[in-house]
Amino acid sequence: MLIYRETLNEALALRERPGAVGLVLSLEGARYYVFISRQSRDQVANSAVGNRLKLNAQLLNRTLTPSEHQAKFASLLPIARSLAVQREVEVEGRHAEELMIERFNECIQNFVALRGRPPAKAEVFLSHCPCQSKDPGASPARMLAGTFYPSTCKAKLMKFCTSGARSLISWRVYYQFDIGVSKLDINERCNNLVMCKQPAFINA
Repeated sequence: MLIYRETLNEALALRERPGAVGLVLSLEGARYYVFISRQSRDQVANSAVGNRLKLNAQLLNRTLTPSEHQAKFASLLPIARSLAVQREVEVEGRHAEELMIERFNECIQNFVALRGRPPAKAEVFLSHCPCQSKDPGASPARMLAGTFYPSTCKAKLMKFCTSGARSLISWRVYYQFDIGVSKLDINERCNNLVMCKQPAFINA
């Protein structure tokens, strides 16, 4: 199910999620579609075990030794993985940009139902800078919505926004914060696409 709001401020509020990268896609300002990065099954399990051990240490009022921590982590991880499977957590994670690419056609259909035509303008409001090759957590090359995309979300966005029918759309991709070592040049341009730091007049 698509998550969208009627105003940018409402959508930006939904974009913020601790430990995640959020994205708002605006199609001509008619609607604002929200996407949040998704952890993989293993990441969810590891996080759950880590949080459990932190709580356990607080209750015991002492810090676990490295060997104790390792042993408890190893014993709890299979349980956490099993719970993640039961809750149908996806095996693969997705960056927010990848989720937008996978569900873009749904957004277009939703917009066309509202306006009766395809959009001519799209704006993307990212909480953090798209990952690049120098980032250790850069997204891998993979198939998204039936098309092969290269590694890194910066490269994926460049290909996505400038190819096919999307090349007829005027794209602006804004990011609010740097992440890791990623930094984009202000006003990076490629045909119908501009990537830059989020302008100060846009409230977050």
